[in-house]
Amino acid sequence: MMIIGCDLHTRYQQIAMLDTDTGELVERRLEHESGEARAFYAGLAGEVRVGIEATGHTHWFEAMLAELGHELWMGDAAKIRASVIRKQKTDARDAAHLLDLLRQDRFPKIWRPSPAERDLRQLVWHRQKLVWMRGAVKNQLHALAMGEGVCRKKKLFTAKGRKELEGLALGPWASYRRQELLRMFDELAAATAAGSGGGTSREESAAGGAADDASGSGTGDVAGFRAHHWSGGTFRTQ
Repeated sequence: MMIIGCDLHTRYQQIAMLDTDTGELVERRLEHESGEARAFYAGLAGEVRVGIEATGHTHWFEAMLAELGHELWMGDAAKIRASVIRKQKTDARDAAHLLDLLRQDRFPKIWRPSPAERDLRQLVWHRQKLVWMRGAVKNQLHALAMGEGVCRKKKLFTAKGRKELEGLALGPWASYRRQELLRMFDELAAATAAGSGGGTSREESAAGGAADDASGSGTGDVAGFRAHHWSGGTFRTQ
């Protein structure tokens, strides 16, 4: 069996690899963009376990190891660092430390969602960004209306409020800005409603938008959205 402690960086990785059958220890640096890392892992036969510290932007590495049939363990970064006796850090020492934790069965492995679950989260994050963008547009429209003495709060985005907003007498550039903001609001409301499985008409989108902002969450039944809720200004998956 091959056990590999991997200090993973954006452009390269430092590894410390132990062959448990022969006791051979290999330490080397692997570049990513040149394909050196992929070629190295593709050349490993038999059972392979790789341990890395939990960090961002590891999707490509996880997918590559899964494709090659290698096992990946991801460790709790805080616990890994807390277990280091010598505080001076180098890539080689970090990789060797990860290998020691794996070899001694002290590696603080954490749970990782499946690729399908992580991909589904992209849908949640995308809708969250759409809601934020729509809220920013609505705030500008509110400000535009209040500047003309019209304060309707969320009623501004009902059919009656929309008609009143469109009827405000504004200067040429203010009218242009209102038109552009309303266009962006319609597009964002439609995109948000589509992501929630809701209606896409202007009135339905406007009503749905007001309801979403009031309650803080969408009400659609697209698979995966049932498993999230709005908490403290962010979507949290359960």
